[in-house]
Amino acid sequence: MNSEAPAAGDHATPGLLRVARGIVPPTEVPATVDRYHGYFEGDAGQRRRDYASVVNTYYDLVTDFYEYGWGQSFHFAPRARGETFRESLLRHEQWLALRLGLTPDKHVLDVGCGVGGPMRTIARFAGCKITGLNNNDYQVARAGMHNRRAGLDARCDVVKGDFMAMAFPDACFDAAYAIEATVHAPDLASVYAEIGRVLKPGGLLASYEWALTENFIAGDSNHQRIRRDIEFANGIVHLATAGEVIDAVATSGLELLQVEDRCADSEVPWWEKLAPTRNPIALRRTSGIGKHFTNVAVRLLETLRIAPRGTTTVAHMLDKGGQTLVAGGMQGIFTPGLLVVARKRIG
Repeated sequence: MNSEAPAAGDHATPGLLRVARGIVPPTEVPATVDRYHGYFEGDAGQRRRDYASVVNTYYDLVTDFYEYGWGQSFHFAPRARGETFRESLLRHEQWLALRLGLTPDKHVLDVGCGVGGPMRTIARFAGCKITGLNNNDYQVARAGMHNRRAGLDARCDVVKGDFMAMAFPDACFDAAYAIEATVHAPDLASVYAEIGRVLKPGGLLASYEWALTENFIAGDSNHQRIRRDIEFANGIVHLATAGEVIDAVATSGLELLQVEDRCADSEVPWWEKLAPTRNPIALRRTSGIGKHFTNVAVRLLETLRIAPRGTTTVAHMLDKGGQTLVAGGMQGIFTPGLLVVARKRIG
């Protein structure tokens, strides 16, 4: 894990050469990859205790890959027929702002803000002030750079910190949201309780959670393999079931207002960008052809010693992760869009 923020550069989108070179010092990439693999070969309890290192190591390795292939909003979304992928992301983010009732006078917490794509969308849409929280130095630097480039740094700021123990005072935010971020928490009830602490009484939390659905069968070895592969390929120490998510809200002391799988009735499958159904030979970066091109290019750059040794392993891990998410989605045992809306009790 880097102790200081690497230079974020002034690149709106990392190019393939930058992606291949990465942000981890070249001589440290093999050991970093091995360390990440080691987290998932060891004890699950220890992995939970080391969650911050697991997540930071993961995002040090993959953030530029994410921006290169996905954009600045690191999440999925339900998608309507005739709607582009980018439009579906924007609608998903704006819908969250509407559900929270955000207005220009609100101060909002973005829990686990990534490089800040949703933050900027919501700030433009609702006019509110947003503070993003992120524990990864490089992503904090990238988010700040993107905010400045977008002219939104007066309304959007990013603070480095751990969402399990935030440095904010009690009752300082009007609302909070998390978009596919608290899946990285070692304990959902604790992170919900911590969010509740910093909310004003009556303040709302809306979170899109990754979760195993009611179709997941714990005794099914294939289902368990998919679960383990999703965890490994996405820096997750424990992928919860929908029931565990609901129980965590109750344990946290928040008042549960709504639970809904926003991706369940998506007209275009939420995983379609990873495995195009309408145009399987699409040249997009996340399609089969696009990922194959990226993997070949990264392997060539590594062979030529332009990219550090271990970069190809990271690319293959992300490729496998995408395949596993598609498998979980197609079998109906996994969703990235379980909406949880909860309120901090008054009094």
